[in-house]
Amino acid sequence: MTPDKIASMLGFAMRAGKAVYGVDMICRSGSKVYAVLYAADLAEGSAFKLKAAAAAKGAAVIRCADDLSEITHRVNCKAIGVADRQMAEAILGNLNEKFVIEPAEVK
Repeated sequence: MTPDKIASMLGFAMRAGKAVYGVDMICRSGSKVYAVLYAADLAEGSAFKLKAAAAAKGAAVIRCADDLSEITHRVNCKAIGVADRQMAEAILGNLNEKFVIEPAEVK
């Protein structure tokens, strides 16, 4: 799957209202989040906080080598959560070298 396909799947999730933007909103979200994508340039403390929240929610954590701002068309977007199970499974099942699954557990 190319990054364009992943961008389209994220676009579908965003248009359906099944996306949560930003580290703080993902951590405070009351809805179930199945996958969390974050930019490689996210601050270390924020990445730690995001992984802890993902572990608590049972969500997969994916590090994106590309800038998420370009994919989501939102200025300075560093993290996005996908609240649709089927969309998250489709993204997880077709990752490439630009998207890396990371452990959600925090040491």
